[in-house]
Amino acid sequence: MCELKFSLVIPTFNRKEFVSETIKSALAQEKPFSEIIVVDDGSTDGTEDLIVDSTNNRSTAHL
Repeated sequence: MCELKFSLVIPTFNRKEFVSETIKSALAQEKPFSEIIVVDDGSTDGTEDLIVDSTNNRSTAHL
């Protein structure tokens, strides 16, 4: 039987506090996502830095 893989897409704009909570929750799932994609629409509140810090070298951040 084929194992299903799941992706999580998180859209954001100037909501770094919510993105942080969402990423932490996603990483804590029993069945991990095969990828987490954060789509940032030009935030100016430090969202990009937070996303890079949240990956902890677990994946590649394409910004």
